[in-house]
Amino acid sequence: MFDRLEMRRAVIGTWRLAVQRPDALSYFTCDTTGFWRSFAALLICFPAHMLIMFRQGNPIPADLSPLSFVISQFLIFVILWAAFALVVERILTAMDRRDRFFTYLVPYQWANLPLTYLMLLMTLVAGAAPALTMVAMVCAVWTLFAIARAGLAISSLAAVAVVIGDIAFGQALILGFEWIGAALPR
Repeated sequence: MFDRLEMRRAVIGTWRLAVQRPDALSYFTCDTTGFWRSFAALLICFPAHMLIMFRQGNPIPADLSPLSFVISQFLIFVILWAAFALVVERILTAMDRRDRFFTYLVPYQWANLPLTYLMLLMTLVAGAAPALTMVAMVCAVWTLFAIARAGLAISSLAAVAVVIGDIAFGQALILGFEWIGAALPR
């Protein structure tokens, strides 16, 4: 499942997208097989995601065991990734851009690998240099913009709209999960 060569190429491809190299998409397997393999990034990113959560002061709820908390967070993480893929597919179909689904989503998913670990690194050193976290966030947003622009073959303005929609969608889902969690009986 974890093909080191594919992961290496994905990290290089992500960098090349961020610096807007025209051959960047060639570093990704942008087809059905590549799409399913790109979910390996989810598994590799999850430990960093959990460390970021704990580092930011998100405690384990008192009524959950640590294992239950990790499992619930993993399920939310998987649902967020799957929901995003489904929403992207629907939007691209409505825009008559369905043919760009894999060239957008495969690099997008693999890009989470270096971006998540960059955010973890910045979270760990944020006490010494909070501005570094902001720099990492700007780099992440820029990379998402570059992926949207190249992967969807759209204008810069349209790519900005895609990134704003991506961030809004993620925040809405997170707030929805928090609301559901608060509404559940304890």
